[in-house]
Amino acid sequence: MGRHGNDSMTAATDVAWHSDLEMFFDWYRQFHGHVAVAVCVVGIIANSANIIVLTRPSMRSPINHILSGLAVSDGLTMIAYLPFAMLFYVLYGVRFVCALPVCS
Repeated sequence: MGRHGNDSMTAATDVAWHSDLEMFFDWYRQFHGHVAVAVCVVGIIANSANIIVLTRPSMRSPINHILSGLAVSDGLTMIAYLPFAMLFYVLYGVRFVCALPVCS
């Protein structure tokens, strides 16, 4: 049986798929840190604007309280990830320990 329950997935196509994934991994790894930092900065700004707008007195409703909580959670996640991305991906490059076969 193949990976998704069909017999059409052969070993050769599985190896080709794995090779394509490795090529994408190697290509994207060089950009990931910069993309992550940009997404975090834009996300922090956008979530801050979202919180400011949704907490105005005229915008108070149960749904907007939920959306504000989501924006706070998302913003805090990005604030927590930003120093990590800056330190390990941008300042020191892509030197990280990885036990996966793709990393070697």
